[in-house]
Amino acid sequence: MKNFVKLVLILVTVVVLVIFVNSYLLQVENPEPSSDVTPPQYLAPLQQEQENSPPPTQLPPVTIEPSEIGVALKPLNVTSAPVEDVATLQGLQTRIAAVDWETASRHTPLEPGLLSKSQQSTVDSIDVPVLLPNNSQILKSMILTSGKHRYGASMDDGNTDIFIRASAKRLDMPELFDSVAPLYGDHQRGAQQIEGIMELDFEAFGIVYSMYVECFDWQHDPRCTEKEYILKIADELVMAGGNGFKKEME
Repeated sequence: MKNFVKLVLILVTVVVLVIFVNSYLLQVENPEPSSDVTPPQYLAPLQQEQENSPPPTQLPPVTIEPSEIGVALKPLNVTSAPVEDVATLQGLQTRIAAVDWETASRHTPLEPGLLSKSQQSTVDSIDVPVLLPNNSQILKSMILTSGKHRYGASMDDGNTDIFIRASAKRLDMPELFDSVAPLYGDHQRGAQQIEGIMELDFEAFGIVYSMYVECFDWQHDPRCTEKEYILKIADELVMAGGNGFKKEME
């Protein structure tokens, strides 16, 4: 019996100690705010000054005239050219350039069989002479698009894309604004890199052709950092056809 009483007393003591410890830990983690806390002595003057200072007043809104900060009261019409030149540009008309099919017929022709029947059919329907690379591997991936007086060819050479486009549509530009593309045969001076893409424009058979070479690694691939690649393709362009050749034969 005595042992049982001792065991009960021990258990009661343990329970009381656990409750006491938990209460103490809760007080340490979440202390109650005290109203008796006083600020340090070195903060007392600052607190007193804040308590005695008057409440802030709202300042009236300030109105600034545009002329005070250099803003014009009226919009300015700024142009990079005299008014008469701007009016001339706005009134330009589009014309269709006359294609020199006779000269085009004397250009080196594309080897037979390099184009599929579908590709050749598209070429034969185009209104301008179609220049293409004389390269069977590049031509296999070619996608042709055509429209009235124009065509475009998209090709793939590994990690490099090649684009060729031509159009007979021209603007009647005055000499002041007209930029003439170099003639084919003197096109070496026209190649340049613009925003990572090597570009080349030249004129042939009365119309302007544009070539673009875009590389996957345009910062290091010599096909896009040097002119030799695009110039080599341009030098080897051959005549694939166009609907004007049938008219010449008729």
